[in-house]
Parts: sequence; C-alpha cells; structure tokens
Amino acid sequence: MLRPQLLGLAVAAALSACASSHATPAPTPAGPEAIAAGATPVKAAPRSTRDLLLGPDMVATGVNSTYDAINRLRPIFFTARSTTGGARVMIDDVMRSADDLRILPPAQVDFVRYFDVDDAMGRFGDSQPVIYVVTKGHTPRFPLPRR
Repeated sequence: MLRPQLLGLAVAAALSACASSHATPAPTPAGPEAIAAGATPVKAAPRSTRDLLLGPDMVATGVNSTYDAINRLRPIFFTARSTTGGARVMIDDVMRSADDLRILPPAQVDFVRYFDVDDAMGRFGDSQPVIYVVTKGHTPRFPLPRR
C-alpha cells in the first residue's frame, strides 16, 4: 500500500518541478521597498509645462532661432500684456531685447521660464512679465523648479 502513495508523491513532485521551470520571475519591488533594498530611485526628467520650455523641445521644432521656437510652442509668452507693456526678456540674468532671441539658436538654450506679472514683481521688481532664458553652461539665479 505504501508504493501507490510514494508513486503519487513522485508524480506530484515531478509536475511541480516542471511548472516552476516555466514560471515567470517575481516582479522586482518598487518604491520604498526597492530603495530600502539598495536600488537607486530614478528621478523623473523635467518636462516642459505651461510656463517652462526645455531646450530639447525647442530644438525639436526645427526652427533656427529661440524667438521662433518660443513663438511656435508658447506664443502667449510674447502676447501677454501688463498695464505697462509686453513681456521683457532676460537672458542669463541680464535684461535684453526680444530681438536678441532671434540670433540665439535653440540648441544653446537650457530652458526658458515665463514669469507672469505677479512672479516678475516678486523676483525682479518688474511690473511686466519676464521671459527668462538660460543658456547651457550658465548657472541661473532662478533654477528649474524641483519636482
């Protein structure tokens, strides 16, 4: 009587071994468990938003000037008005003319941020919106916001 039971256990063990050899691997932990286990968290890359344009997005437009890239992707940056006029342009923390954006290739730009009147007043003491342009290699006074 013991032989049929052993035969049944042997068959069950063999089937179990076959099934486990084709099993999919367990998913790796994510989130706090993975970090606790020593995994390095992946930071999300910054993305363009309503008030922020990144250099690669401007390069992807295929235009030759930063002015044209901004005008194509965020025309509101140039058309927004205050009681004292249109937006002012600051390139690498220096007030410049919007015409200077026409000679600046998008490939040289790290990012562009738009500050509305309230933000511009608080940051620059300016009563007009500011188009804040930072070129590659420049350390900005107002860096990208952290996410």
